[in-house]
Amino acid sequence: RVRPPSTSTRRSRVPDPLFPALTELPEGHPSRNVVEIIFHTSWSPKAFSGRIEMVFKVQNLPRTVTRFEEYREVVKSRAASCGGAAVDGGCEDHARCVADGNEVMRFHCLGPTTGRMYDAGGCSWAFHRGKGAAICTFSGSGGAHENSGGGRGRRAMLVC
Repeated sequence: RVRPPSTSTRRSRVPDPLFPALTELPEGHPSRNVVEIIFHTSWSPKAFSGRIEMVFKVQNLPRTVTRFEEYREVVKSRAASCGGAAVDGGCEDHARCVADGNEVMRFHCLGPTTGRMYDAGGCSWAFHRGKGAAICTFSGSGGAHENSGGGRGRRAMLVC
C-alpha cells in the first residue's frame, strides 16, 4: 500500500514496561506539533538542519497535574491583580502570566549516545547527579545543544 509522503511509515512504539509513563506522540499530534515548532524557532539564528525522530510525553500522576494546575492559577491571579503594572520582566511577561501562568519550555540536551541502540530499553543516556541534584536547562534548543558539545550525531533533548 502506498502512503502519502506526510505519513510516517514507522509504527508507534508499544509502551515499555520499564518506562510506562512515557507515551510516544505520533507525527501530526497537536502536542508534538507545538513542541516541534518551539524547538525549531528556539534553535538559533540559523535553521535547525536535523530531523526530529521521536517525541515522548510523560504521563504525570493526577496529583502532580493538579498541583501544577493549582500553581499556574495562582501565578495567573497574582499577575491579574497587578493590573497594568509590569511583573519582573516587563509588560510582555506580565501579559503572558495573565494568559497562561507564564508556562514556558526549557531544554536540556543529553548529548550523543555512547551506544548504537536508541530505543528506551537500550539507550545510554542517564542522569548521574544523585537525588535532589539539579540539571542545567536552557531557554532555547540551540543553546542546550551547544552546551552539550554541539557537533553532529544523534542526540536526545529533554524538553520540560
